[in-house]
Amino acid sequence: MHKKTYLLILAGITFLFPSLVFGQSNTFYTVFVGNYPDPQAEQFSLLKRYGFLYKEDLQQNIAKVYIGGFDNKKAAVELMNKIKPMYTEASVVEQKLRPNNEVTVIQVATRIFNQEIEWQKFEPLQNLYAMIDGDKIKIATGIYPSFEAAKRDLEHIRASGFDDAFIKNVNETLIKGLSSFETGLKKPLIPIQLEDRPVAVSQSNNNAKIKRPSPPAATKKEVITSRQPSPRGYESMIPMNGQPQVQPKSPNASNNNNTYSGVKGIDRQPNIRSQVKRTSVIELQKVLKLAGTYNGQLDGYYGPGTTAGYSTLMQQNRDLQKYAVLSQYAESGQADMRPLQQALNNLPNNPNAQSVIDGSREAIAIAYKAYRLFGSLGPTNEVNQMMNAAIKQAYSGQFQGPAPFDYSATYAYNDWSQLVLHLLFIHGSPNNTYATPCWLVEKHPQESATAQAVFANLNSSSFLMQNCGNFMEWEEIRMLVAISSDMSGNRKVNPQEAAADASLRSQLYTTSAGLEKSNQATYERWNRDLWANLNNWSLSDPLHQRMVTSLKVAYFQTQVRLEDFFMDKGFKYNEASGLALATLESLVGRDLQRFM
Repeated sequence: MHKKTYLLILAGITFLFPSLVFGQSNTFYTVFVGNYPDPQAEQFSLLKRYGFLYKEDLQQNIAKVYIGGFDNKKAAVELMNKIKPMYTEASVVEQKLRPNNEVTVIQVATRIFNQEIEWQKFEPLQNLYAMIDGDKIKIATGIYPSFEAAKRDLEHIRASGFDDAFIKNVNETLIKGLSSFETGLKKPLIPIQLEDRPVAVSQSNNNAKIKRPSPPAATKKEVITSRQPSPRGYESMIPMNGQPQVQPKSPNASNNNNTYSGVKGIDRQPNIRSQVKRTSVIELQKVLKLAGTYNGQLDGYYGPGTTAGYSTLMQQNRDLQKYAVLSQYAESGQADMRPLQQALNNLPNNPNAQSVIDGSREAIAIAYKAYRLFGSLGPTNEVNQMMNAAIKQAYSGQFQGPAPFDYSATYAYNDWSQLVLHLLFIHGSPNNTYATPCWLVEKHPQESATAQAVFANLNSSSFLMQNCGNFMEWEEIRMLVAISSDMSGNRKVNPQEAAADASLRSQLYTTSAGLEKSNQATYERWNRDLWANLNNWSLSDPLHQRMVTSLKVAYFQTQVRLEDFFMDKGFKYNEASGLALATLESLVGRDLQRFM
């Protein structure tokens, strides 16, 4: 009888308070990424696909950065192994949940980390916290001194749009304070007026005591930082949303006549959309209207009137006719004709390429031998030996500064992802002068994007890439380059700079990610400043005005065409606009630098 009564009581407790029995492990596991001075979320955009990022502030503006949260160690180890090649300090951190250390919060929502979270919705609550449970992020506000205090606020919170909000007790170790680093929010919104303002928890250490909130610190002014400033005074590197971060390359990444044709469906010059309203079309319509070839409204739509106006001006304007002829003789760049580079470029299609690679002792050639062997036999000790030998040859005793991975370790290659990523890291090694072939980018886009982002984060320009685009074959672009060259003030072409711009265009041509907001703003500012200065310059002389008119026609027509190119790849208009400006800057930025 007593036994039966005991079981019934236990069952009732389990039903009423499931977290006491099943809902909570005694240990919380997370992955330590590293210590950073004043870390910004943009630095870790590469990691956002793997887990929820948060920081823990230390002293002197230093913070620990962590990713993910789990109740089992295996999941944390798997996450650590994914990011270890990029962040060599990564390690699993085990945090014991101290008994009798529960605090009261109001949980307002549950979200998935790899889906965009509408943080603006939650910020009015203030004192936000996250409870990380694998891929789920439980968002809460608090901490409350008692259940009754939380209960008094619950009604207000539910009335403010959080219908599913509820009170819960949670171990203090599991809650992570949210700041602009985690949410991306810079300015506080008007807070919801609650009767009992929650108290805040310091996240400086796991044994933090509950304390009353201090007055909010002044919001830092948001600035656009340049990770690798170019001599032109703005960013020559293009960090991308989420994964790739494109950046300029070395002089060896020159234009290559082996034109890449692997970007499906967009090798042709794209058709112009007539149903998209855009600033670039308005600017073109202004020029055509002043020239008398367009009588329609400045509506931003590239319709029949704009098409006819552009065609008529091209036939009537002698300056444009001259540049159209000159553009036919413009050089699009010389190919790298070294036998090993040609063999790498043509490895999938040329039976003789493998023999050239087999005959080379270069580190990159050894890595491609391992790549081919892995494709034939899968994981083997020989593949491991080749790749580790190539890594040691490429990096040992030569690399200065932060490395893209731990090149002193010995690796076993059990899947394509690890092998290809390390192959790309060898392409970015100090003494390598061979560009990444375009077929490798197409075949392994995720690993390629990861490698580009890693070297961008390292502020390294050593990651080389074959010319993978046909932008320079477009009529508008060739004419634009001819005009900008004529306006450059007899600037001598620097082969290294030209190769950097050409390689940057290759990455833009193949990218699958848009620009980060700060970098898009940089290029928008460059565009505004350029035209403000050129318009002033055009007022000083009729000849200047003619040249600027020609430049405007070619520039804005190219901008429209580039926007459609990126929209054909699946980007939204705003993203396509930023990528188009980045491409335009790589085409004319150096020639027109004297106007900046």
